[in-house]
Amino acid sequence: MNRLPLLTGLALRDLWVSFRLLLLLSALVAAAVPTLLVPRTLTAALAGAPPGPLDWYAWATAAGLALAAGAAAWSMAGMRRRGAAAWLAARDVPRPSLLLGWFVAAGMVVLVGTAAGAVLAWFALNGERGIAVTPAGYASAAAAVVAAGLVAVSAGLLVGCAMGQRLGTLLVTAATAGVALATASGRLGSLPQPLGGLELLARIEESARPVAAGLVSAGLALSLAAVLLILAAAALDARDL
Repeated sequence: MNRLPLLTGLALRDLWVSFRLLLLLSALVAAAVPTLLVPRTLTAALAGAPPGPLDWYAWATAAGLALAAGAAAWSMAGMRRRGAAAWLAARDVPRPSLLLGWFVAAGMVVLVGTAAGAVLAWFALNGERGIAVTPAGYASAAAAVVAAGLVAVSAGLLVGCAMGQRLGTLLVTAATAGVALATASGRLGSLPQPLGGLELLARIEESARPVAAGLVSAGLALSLAAVLLILAAAALDARDL
């Protein structure tokens, strides 16, 4: 555990020099741009009505989380392919610590990018006619989205530990994008669910109890992320580095 800050720093440096860090941050922050450009439509959720800014924001954020899953898979599989993971393991760095370092690093990027995008979207929506939700409810939805991002990162690390770099990245990015976009569009049923923060973000003005819904969705997401990390640790332990 005392190696965790060092391993996290190494992971962040890898993300930085490969421009994946800037790509993820830009995608998550730029997800708030539709709230600046799309006119406010209070009936966006009604059949036949055009999507409103919150719908577009949730969809763009879902795409950003899919990129996070792909980046995690590419990074972990790349470390195995280059022999960097084997080099660290040969110097008594536990494999779970290596995995946890990448999880913390990618999670920090998701947290910063999502929080910055959420703040920008909040001010953009309130700058026009106001958003019909309390700050606490909106913050709860944003926290649930961050937790959903941790699920995406965990899924990417699992695939990166078990599959090849290109195929694994393509598969986990596509799968995460499909599930996240379907959740944000409300096609996977009602809340709560692990990625439910995306749906709550899009429908937050219609939610009677956004704080409770956000907290439940965040709890489910964190539980799923923990399960995926355990599976990733088992997959990494079973692989030859």
